[in-house]
Amino acid sequence: MAISYDKLWKLLIDKKINKTDLRTAAALSTNTLAKLGKNEIVDMQSLLKICDSLNCSLSDIVEYTPDTKAGGIKVTVTHTESEPPPPTVVKVVVSDTKTDTKAGE
Repeated sequence: MAISYDKLWKLLIDKKINKTDLRTAAALSTNTLAKLGKNEIVDMQSLLKICDSLNCSLSDIVEYTPDTKAGGIKVTVTHTESEPPPPTVVKVVVSDTKTDTKAGE
């Protein structure tokens, strides 16, 4: 899973706010600010304090990209066989890699 706070840094630039001012306004620890700078996961409370301070929503400051290798959605692309084989035809199979459990388990 990949977390990016690039949107936060761009928003700070647009609002002409530096990181120290954000830390003070949102009552963040220096460790939380360091984690944000390294695109590491921080607690939801910290993100909500940032949103309150900047008058924005989570989607304005965080971008999440699921890691398909760790069990998200697996996309398999294969070429189809047809007569004559058109080179531009592609079959896309999307499957959820999570295992289903039987009812009652």
